[in-house]
Amino acid sequence: IRTADSFTVNVPGLGMLKDELLLCGTKSGREIDKFVECTFTPTPGREVSTPIIEECDLHYECKIIARTQQGRSDFVSDAVLDRYYKDDDHHLIVFGEIGTAYGR
Repeated sequence: IRTADSFTVNVPGLGMLKDELLLCGTKSGREIDKFVECTFTPTPGREVSTPIIEECDLHYECKIIARTQQGRSDFVSDAVLDRYYKDDDHHLIVFGEIGTAYGR
């Protein structure tokens, strides 16, 4: 996402993909290939170069309009830094504009 020009947000139906959502919410894409681990089917997006996840019900295709890197000074609580950012490996925040949204 650091060099991409787009991203997709894929929403599963209610009660779907519980194990996959847990894995995606707790592991970094730098550690694992989430498509492989979750056996997701990447399908070309309609308007962006980033794939959608075929198994999901809703898809938002977004064009990146801005990025900002978090730093220590962005946090008001040292407790959050100590718990989640021990190695000062802060998140990159990406802002996108939804170009199209659709369901299955």
